[in-house]
Amino acid sequence: MIMKRHRNLLSRLANLFRRKDLKPEAVKLTGGRGERLAKIRGIEPLEGRIAPASLIDAHTVQYNDLDGDVVTVTVSKALFDPAASTTVNKLDQIFTFTNGTTASLFDDSGPQQLQLLDLTKVSVDLNTFISDADGTSISITAAKVGASDDLTNVGAIKATNIALGKVSVDGDLGQIDCGRAKIPKGLQSLVVNSMYKSGVSTQPATVTAADALESRITGELGSLRVKTDFYGFIHAVDGTSLVSGNVQTTAPAKITSVTINGSVIGNATVGTASNNTGLIDSDGSIGTVRILGVGDTAGLIGGGGTNSGAILANKAIASVTIADSIIGGGGASSGAVISKRNLVAISVGDDVTGGAGAGSGV
Repeated sequence: MIMKRHRNLLSRLANLFRRKDLKPEAVKLTGGRGERLAKIRGIEPLEGRIAPASLIDAHTVQYNDLDGDVVTVTVSKALFDPAASTTVNKLDQIFTFTNGTTASLFDDSGPQQLQLLDLTKVSVDLNTFISDADGTSISITAAKVGASDDLTNVGAIKATNIALGKVSVDGDLGQIDCGRAKIPKGLQSLVVNSMYKSGVSTQPATVTAADALESRITGELGSLRVKTDFYGFIHAVDGTSLVSGNVQTTAPAKITSVTINGSVIGNATVGTASNNTGLIDSDGSIGTVRILGVGDTAGLIGGGGTNSGAILANKAIASVTIADSIIGGGGASSGAVISKRNLVAISVGDDVTGGAGAGSGV
């Protein structure tokens, strides 16, 4: 009789880990927007535990936001220093968090809100004086955990004098500053769930109200897409440089295309604090604008301040399509489409209604 040889305990354990059904794979999380892969770029998620912000690699940082979502910040260039250098690219300078109502360092434990991603703190090439972050793309994603909302709030992205590629935020973005005068395109594209919906509350307390509102893009913004409503202020400005002893416009202001799946909404409070809320403005031209929200109070909605709930171009606008209404507000030129030279085409699906402000609902 031949007796079967029994494997020892270590051998059996090793065999368990070789089983196909235990092979590591991306874990699917189910949220309000359908299934998504929680494993991003080969990174294992924090699985909902309350953890400090963690440096995953030179491209990636991960943390839990205030309601528990696992948030992943990914940049296309190797900007984060895995060696935790004390001289360049310090994470405590690039990332500003708040832990509830208290300011926190990069590696503090507990849920955190990203108030500021500051790429001006990234090292600069001493020969060209151009930031190592120039041309980078940024993706900020949120993965639902438990009762979290599958979205995250980001106060601000600061990239002054830095041209950016594609930027996407899986939630609300307060404001973004970017663009470099010698590069025509300051921002290739911006995709957010909402803009300035949280107002100043998600940004550092040291920022003025006007700076917290205005997103200043030097040169061209290739495309703006907002998945729900737009409450902020996008402002494309000319970039000028000294060329052969003369100041010339080397980065003309332009917004190529705008798609708002909800409404453009100005702050309804009458007063200067509402100025420029819900404003898409170019010192040069704007291409196509589509505002697709429908409902009783949907469309281009003026507020209580000047130029609130408005589309404004210093030169031409190619076309504006508003699925629902233009509604004026209490501020001057609120609920308005204004092109100072040419407006090629405009379509409004429902009413055009004036408000209390001069030149509102126009």
